[in-house]
Amino acid sequence: MRWTVYLDESGTHKASPILVMGGAAATASQWQIFDRQWGAVLEREQLPYIHYVDLVGRRKIYRKYSTPEADHIGAELTSIALSTIPLTVSAVLRPDDYRSIYKVEATRRLNRNSPLGILFRATASFLPSYIADAGLDDQPVIDFVYEAGATNAGDIAQLYELLKTETLPEWGERFGKLTFVKKGEARGLELADGVSFASLRLERDEHGSGPTSIEVSSHTMPDDAQSSANGTVAFRLPISRRILTDLKDSLLLTRGQ
Repeated sequence: MRWTVYLDESGTHKASPILVMGGAAATASQWQIFDRQWGAVLEREQLPYIHYVDLVGRRKIYRKYSTPEADHIGAELTSIALSTIPLTVSAVLRPDDYRSIYKVEATRRLNRNSPLGILFRATASFLPSYIADAGLDDQPVIDFVYEAGATNAGDIAQLYELLKTETLPEWGERFGKLTFVKKGEARGLELADGVSFASLRLERDEHGSGPTSIEVSSHTMPDDAQSSANGTVAFRLPISRRILTDLKDSLLLTRGQ
């Protein structure tokens, strides 16, 4: 079965203590249902797209809303996502951890070792493993969609070709197409924006600017907790110092990692 994953990132400015890549994954039929319901809300509100930082801050095209009105729209869109999209993931990285392990010279030579490259590699490692292990699809083929014109779009394109050509066949055959779509032309990108935005707010509240153990979080369920059989499963992928060290030598993570 073919899956599509929309990706977006938050916290990319230099002063941010946390960097997040958010993704949302679903099959074609699931995305069609999502697009129809999400699009109906935008049509009703006469909005061309959803950009969460502006919606929450009631800026730009969202200035016409009061705070309760903006909150209501956000809650309505969240409800749509939870009822239609089976999987979201947030990969989380502390730049101070990154700088303590990676050298600037290495990041200049290889986009695979940039902070965004590391988040993308971790996300690409996780998705096919989880989809198969959870019984959602024994042999998933995953297409990725990224925002066209994004600052790091060129690096992502080069890195994706590396993933497809320099990994074991069991990995490479799981990676489908990578396409770039303009903001406002794919509702899935708007959801990925919401995932990364919400995750960044949670991470900043918990971890702040001082050094912390990124793998520790009060926002995750205990290992023995049972998730609902229906609705969205949301994963948090903390890129710990150990994982950063492992990714210096390996292009992708193993299932155990």
